[in-house]
Amino acid sequence: MEAGYNGDIESRNKLGIRRYPIRGMRVIRGYFKLQIVKITCMLHSRILLGLIVGAAAGVAVNTIWGGANPRVEWIVFQITEPVGELFLRLLLMTVVPLVFSSLVVGISGVGDIRKLGRIGLKCFVYTVVISAISVVIGISLANLVRPGQRIEPGTAQALVERYGADAGRRVQAAAQTQPQPSALMQVVRTLVPSNPIAAVASDTPNMLHLMFFAVVLAIAITLLPATATAPLIQAFDALFQVSAKIIDMVMWVAPYTVACLLFTTTARFGFELLVALAWFVATVLAGLALHMFGVYSLSVAWLSRIPPLEFFRRIRTAMLTAFSTSSSNATLPTALRVSEENLGVPREINTFVLTVGATANQNGTALYEGVTVL
Repeated sequence: MEAGYNGDIESRNKLGIRRYPIRGMRVIRGYFKLQIVKITCMLHSRILLGLIVGAAAGVAVNTIWGGANPRVEWIVFQITEPVGELFLRLLLMTVVPLVFSSLVVGISGVGDIRKLGRIGLKCFVYTVVISAISVVIGISLANLVRPGQRIEPGTAQALVERYGADAGRRVQAAAQTQPQPSALMQVVRTLVPSNPIAAVASDTPNMLHLMFFAVVLAIAITLLPATATAPLIQAFDALFQVSAKIIDMVMWVAPYTVACLLFTTTARFGFELLVALAWFVATVLAGLALHMFGVYSLSVAWLSRIPPLEFFRRIRTAMLTAFSTSSSNATLPTALRVSEENLGVPREINTFVLTVGATANQNGTALYEGVTVL
């Protein structure tokens, strides 16, 4: 018999006992077990589990049979790679309608162009400062560790023979790119689309062009009477809701598709490539860890007043999605949802800032390229 129970209905309700007092502790234990199961089955936990299972299975297969084994190649080409590609394409499919509708609805809801200008200025300053810090960290670590001098000559030659052709094609393509007439012209062509439909019609949509057109459209809506623009805003809001629902549907299968993505990569390369580039990988990972847990933690604590660990806990789903997909644009829909639901960021701010960040504020890429060049 539980303490405090006197046989009446009120006592039973306080203790969580619904039918029989003598089974009270069993009911309470069952309740807590159910809560543990619910927590374990949360999306980020299932994604993490899929990530671990996929990576472990891929490494095991590569160790036992090797990445060039016909059976491994069949599994990768016929099953895991198509499933992973399907997941990425489903996420990318929703980026354009989600970002465009969210920007239009969010910015038009601000109702103050000056406020939008302040948000843009803060976003620009933060992007420049944080990106510069990431480059400095990468260059400093590269000069300190010098990972390029620690690779064995035989390993370096093997890597050149294996990946040199692809690198050569990329260098040749970059050399054929015509230089811009001036810095100002380059900025204009980077930001302002001549055809907004063509800017998003390719397999790699230009998100800056999309964002610029959405901002101009939202400003025009703000300057017009509400009676004239209400149907248009309702249509864009409905498009946003539909896009968000599609993302929810796609994310339900994320644990399985993430496992396929990690299996594809680790089954092909295993630890062979990581061992060959151990110093390079260690240098990049050390820089990323320093930037994330040092620079990001300080900026979060200073700017948001949220404890860094609590901040990382709230955005863990977006972090796992970014880690498994290696794509800022593919992670953008999840980041928008997480920032609004878990951090309480208003839509007019998160859509503008995160869309810019997915294209311009790629600190990890800046750090990685700084190490690579040196």
